Amino acid sequence: MYPFAVLDVPEDATDAQVEAAYRALLQRHPPDRDPARFRLLHRAYDALRTACDRRETRLFHFDARGYALTDDFPTWAEGRPRRRLDPHALAELLRRGGQ
Repeated sequence: MYPFAVLDVPEDATDAQVEAAYRALLQRHPPDRDPARFRLLHRAYDALRTACDRRETRLFHFDARGYALTDDFPTWAEGRPRRRLDPHALAELLRRGGQ
């Protein structure tokens, strides 16, 4: 589950865009009629709720096989999962002290 794909928002979405997409999907998939889809939407929203959460998701999200879902750097050890590392986002995360 890639939270940006679940909520159908771009990776540079704002808080308002994420919340609007979440609320629109909740109207189509209410918890009483589609509890499994509701849980998926809620987990995706939790992963994207704040700008810090979205930044961490972009930096460290892995799919079920352990591979990042977008462009990867080559692995440096056989069998290690590939990680997508955006140097600018990492620098921003470190500059803000992880917030």
